[in-house]
Amino acid sequence: MGGTLRYRTRRSLLAGLGALLVVAGSAGIASAATTPWKSAEVSPSGTLSSTPRVFASASTLGDGSRAVLYGGGVPDAGPAYADTWVFDGHGWTRACGDPAAPADACGPDGRLITGLADTPAGAVLYGGGPSFDDLTDAMADEWSFDASTGEWTPICGTGALPDCAPGPRVMHSTAGHGGRVVLFGGTAGEDPLGDTWVSDDSGVTWTQTCGGALPACGPEPRGGAAMAWDGARFVLFGGMIPNARGSTLLADTWTFDGQTWTPVCGTGALPACGPEGRPFAAFSGIGTPDAGRPRALLVGGIDMFNETGTTIFKDAWLWDGATWTGQPVPWDDAAVSFARDAAPPVGPDPLVVAAGGVDCRVAVTGPVVTGGEDFFGTQRTFLFGEDPSGCPTTPPPAAAPATAVPTAQLAYTGRSSTAAMLAGFAALLAGAALVAASRRSPGLGADRPGPARG
Repeated sequence: MGGTLRYRTRRSLLAGLGALLVVAGSAGIASAATTPWKSAEVSPSGTLSSTPRVFASASTLGDGSRAVLYGGGVPDAGPAYADTWVFDGHGWTRACGDPAAPADACGPDGRLITGLADTPAGAVLYGGGPSFDDLTDAMADEWSFDASTGEWTPICGTGALPDCAPGPRVMHSTAGHGGRVVLFGGTAGEDPLGDTWVSDDSGVTWTQTCGGALPACGPEPRGGAAMAWDGARFVLFGGMIPNARGSTLLADTWTFDGQTWTPVCGTGALPACGPEGRPFAAFSGIGTPDAGRPRALLVGGIDMFNETGTTIFKDAWLWDGATWTGQPVPWDDAAVSFARDAAPPVGPDPLVVAAGGVDCRVAVTGPVVTGGEDFFGTQRTFLFGEDPSGCPTTPPPAAAPATAVPTAQLAYTGRSSTAAMLAGFAALLAGAALVAASRRSPGLGADRPGPARG
């Protein structure tokens, strides 16, 4: 009798402990899968805060420790800006150009919606539009920015230099990595473009891989798509196709390995995924000590070419190389719509229109709307990342233990999620083993109760 009681007590304890581990493991997996990116406002934003602008372009700069921002402008306020700003993780510093004198450029002429991509030495700028008067007026010059000197050097399309191979365009998509720069689409006049160009020498020479006069090979022609290097491949999202009623918004995701485009979701027979369709979203890769885990952050976007009005998107999405995950933002993330000829509603939330990677974070910046004669108030800047203060001091392991589920099968939303998720799986498996042991037959092996004493 005593042996049977001891057996039953042991079985109950095993079952209870196993159940606790199962619950804890499941909770660990769930919490790891939803680990959000944190955000912190950088205040003040340096002197950039007093010269707010929209449709500026930003990019990671050089080795990834800083970001660079160029141009942009204010509606009905004259020419576009021609100034250059560098962000070091704490504030913005003006590298050259004077926002009070847009005509006094320090390199490229003032412009909006240009293409800006990082290179090993700094960044490269291509094309863009000169003003708000006609956002389809496409420029065709290219410039290189030296991160060490803060100076711009023309590459092509200006002065006595030859024309740039991709030709004039605005609203195009660009991204860079390791000296390779990819340029896709945009508009030239009223028609959208669908050509892909690749440079392997930081924009000095270009090779057209497909589209345009060549066979199509990937995304359909569009303008305003967002492109970034995610740590493994170039990734493109969304954009718009102009039509008689204004534009059709796109919500497809594609990856590009330097030669071939691959559809991921939201196009053709593939299911929708992640953000809803939009053009002009800010999109930037996020640096990491662990090169095996791709990631990039997409924020905001503006649909301003539809007859029904304008919509400003204010949400944020993390791309992990395969899937999108919505992320919290430190402002109201509900999209705002207003009449086509009206101004955006006044409020403290920024119109986030530019982003660039800084260490293991992304800096996003945009102005707040005040209304009145000045239209915009200050420029606000935020840092997003697992740790908004910088890269974690302890990088994750290069590979999971042999007994763990391979990390390639786990939904990844940030470096800190991997250890928690693996611990959750370990607890879950251990709990399941204990529950199974508690249910084994009393007539088998060590679980057999001792003989009853007479």
